[in-house]
Amino acid sequence: MRHATITRCDERRTLELNHEARLYGWSPLDFIGSDVYWVRSRWRWRERPEPPAAGADVKITVNTVDTGERRQVGSYSARHVIETITTDSSPGANTRPSESVEDGWHIDLPPAGCWDAGDGQAFLIGSVVRPGQAPDRMNVEFRGAGRRGFPIEETTRRRGEHEPPITTRVKLIEFSEAVLDKSLFDVPAGYRPALPRLLGRFDMTKPDTVANRLAAYWQDVTALARDFFRF
Repeated sequence: MRHATITRCDERRTLELNHEARLYGWSPLDFIGSDVYWVRSRWRWRERPEPPAAGADVKITVNTVDTGERRQVGSYSARHVIETITTDSSPGANTRPSESVEDGWHIDLPPAGCWDAGDGQAFLIGSVVRPGQAPDRMNVEFRGAGRRGFPIEETTRRRGEHEPPITTRVKLIEFSEAVLDKSLFDVPAGYRPALPRLLGRFDMTKPDTVANRLAAYWQDVTALARDFFRF
C-alpha cells in the first residue's frame, strides 16, 4: 500500500493520500480525535501507582555559544554555533558522566511539523535504571545566548566515562531554492474522499460512502461503549 502525507503549514492541515486506492483525507494540524478513545479509557477506575523514589542527583549543563562567524549559503546566512552538553553525576547515579560538543553551522528554516517552539528550549532525557535502584534526579541548566537551527555542517565529539570517544559529522551536500509547483500539494485528479472515523482520522482503505460510514460509526460506538463499561 503506497501512502503519502503532505503537510500544509500555511493552511494548518495535513493531506493523506492512498495512491493505490486513490483516496484522500484532510486533517487539521491540531486535530486530536485519535486521543478521544484514550481519554475515555481513563474514566475507568484505576489504582494510582506510588511515585518512584528519588535517586542520585545528575546535573546536565547545556551551553550554547554563537561565535559571531557567518557564512552565506544561497540566500541564507549560516551562523557558527558551538553547543557543549556536560553531564555531572553524583555517586550512585545510573547516569554516567559525559561531555558532548556539537560544533556546526546553522541556518533558519521553517520548523518541522509546522510547530514553532519560539525562543524556548527542549531537552530529551533518558537513562537506564538498574534493578533495585531508584531513577536519577535530573536537573538541566541552559547557558549561553547561542541559537541552533538546521545544521548544514556539524561535527559532534562525545566522550564518556569508560567509553571510547565518538566523532560524527553531518554535511549538507546539495540544496535548491527553486519554487515548487503548487499542484504538488493539492489532491490529485480522480481521487475520492476516504472514510472518516468517529474516533478521528480516516480509514484510508475505504471510500466515504453512506454504507461504509454507517458500518464504521457502529464499530466505533460499540468500541467506546465496551471500553466505558468495562470494569
